[in-house]
Amino acid sequence: MALGLILVIRRGRPRGGWAWLQALSGLYLVFFLTQHIAAVFWARSAFAPFDTNVYWAAAVASRPPLSLYFIPYYGLAIMAVFAHIAAALHFRQAHSMPRLPNITLGAGVLISVLILAALTGFLGPVSLPPAYQAFLSSMEERLR
Repeated sequence: MALGLILVIRRGRPRGGWAWLQALSGLYLVFFLTQHIAAVFWARSAFAPFDTNVYWAAAVASRPPLSLYFIPYYGLAIMAVFAHIAAALHFRQAHSMPRLPNITLGAGVLISVLILAALTGFLGPVSLPPAYQAFLSSMEERLR
């Protein structure tokens, strides 16, 4: 993350769509990872013993008002990973496989939608174990 921030600062204003995509997706990943790692440590210490697994993500993505923040938060993170890879592919292999970056971007959107659909129960019910229901109730209580 530090190297990415240094590169963004050193390179200055991006030139071209792929350069913008690479810089913005990298900056979002820095934001996401910083916030996500802090949230993992917080959840594990505040609700110990607590496993921050897929149920943890499903809990906050499954019900409003938390879902209003966490669906875009997770969706953009997944798409940012694919966008960052697509930009790297564009700069490294544009001449040999020119469509691969665009295919990678499309795959990122599709995978993001599928993961979010699974987390939110759109693909089937998500049964949260009691610890995650209690976590969700605690989070909703904090918002009141």
